Amino acid sequence: MERFPREDVIAASSWPAGSLRLTHPNGPAYAAAKQAEGALDFDGLACCMLDLLRDNASVRQRVAAGIRLLMVDEFQDTDPVQADLVRNLCGAALTGGKLFMVGDRKQSIYRFRRADPTVFAKMSDELPSPGRTATERQFFRSQPAVLELLPINCLRQRWKVMNR
Repeated sequence: MERFPREDVIAASSWPAGSLRLTHPNGPAYAAAKQAEGALDFDGLACCMLDLLRDNASVRQRVAAGIRLLMVDEFQDTDPVQADLVRNLCGAALTGGKLFMVGDRKQSIYRFRRADPTVFAKMSDELPSPGRTATERQFFRSQPAVLELLPINCLRQRWKVMNR
């Protein structure tokens, strides 16, 4: 496994930390503005939908009945609320073939959005063994030309240019 220079790691981590310091104090004002407008953001919408499905059996059954098969791509980037939505949408048919999920928990990249790769593992464990896992052996995203576009490589190149 390649070890990245400490300077590259620090440079790559400074943007998220800086944006958090900038946005965190605005959280209460953002919540108040949403409430005043009767608006929901993505997380609010997911939570309201989960509450609706979980707390109203007739709504849950009607919505689930309208879904014959549910396919979720990039499941490794699912958060616990989204996983509970999937469970509610599939109901008892979750283990009967209603859910088709695609993902690789080693590629989970949205932890800043509460994605949790253990959610993928837990859901996989809930599914019946036959057909649970199919492995792709050829990885198209890890071609050298693609890897050169990764932010850490861009930072490394920028660092070299700045320090000539």
